[in-house]
Amino acid sequence: MPRPSSFLDPRRTIFIGELPRPTKASELVFVLESLYGLVCYAGIDVDPEMKYPKGAARVTFNTFKSYVAGMAGRFVNIPHSYFWFTFAFIFVINFFTFRSMLYCSETAKMGFPPF
Repeated sequence: MPRPSSFLDPRRTIFIGELPRPTKASELVFVLESLYGLVCYAGIDVDPEMKYPKGAARVTFNTFKSYVAGMAGRFVNIPHSYFWFTFAFIFVINFFTFRSMLYCSETAKMGFPPF
């Protein structure tokens, strides 16, 4: 769910895990904007074979201030769209930290250090 008028800066991107599978990107944007500030992009990861959400998302904030507020929040309550009485806790981490963790785990499988 991109916003065409906003500049997409990958340094303001966070990874959200443990997202309820029926959650839509528009619902995620609504909750995060009400808590932290403007969101310029939200994308939910989808399994390429099954075409079903994986339960993870990436969100890019419009300003650095919103990004810092989102990182400081750490956990977010999101009501499910289908079950109004259920809340999900979302774990938020910096997307660059997530990518470096993936890189380290892949090089550890190869048996040599990355330097």
